[in-house]
Amino acid sequence: MSFDDIPVPAYDRDLLKRLESPVISVTQARGCYWGRCSYCDFIELYEGNPSYRGRRVESFVDEIEQQIAAHSIRNYSFVTESIPPSFARKVSSEILRRDVKITWSSFVMVDHRFDEELFRLMRQSGCQRLIVGTESMVDRVLKLVEKAGTVRENIRFMRSAKGASLNC
Repeated sequence: MSFDDIPVPAYDRDLLKRLESPVISVTQARGCYWGRCSYCDFIELYEGNPSYRGRRVESFVDEIEQQIAAHSIRNYSFVTESIPPSFARKVSSEILRRDVKITWSSFVMVDHRFDEELFRLMRQSGCQRLIVGTESMVDRVLKLVEKAGTVRENIRFMRSAKGASLNC
């Protein structure tokens, strides 16, 4: 079964109404598209599962629209180990194409494919905050733990996000 076949979660309307600022979580993927960080607990926690299983952009945005229709909530957390840059580009474009008015946040890792242009597209689609896995600002440590980024790349990534008015 793919994530696109999983039923849309049903949230308790009364409980959501009692929350001051409810945020609805939408699962984007299980696992990490990078999948190489030597310290990562995903491999140990989900032993036997494929390393990365993602959703189609269309079904992902369909779920957001269903939650908006059911609850009128416009604040979302994209559940993922790290949103892939290609998915970020496609989902941002789809949200804008459908004119879905939301705010959203996601986990992300430093990846050279995230540039200021992509961050601006993400911001335009409602992205307000990224939780960034930098782990270190020492190249030797980054190499040891097999991160994709370097100190230089971490700095470029953060400056690009800031240039697009994204909080990290």
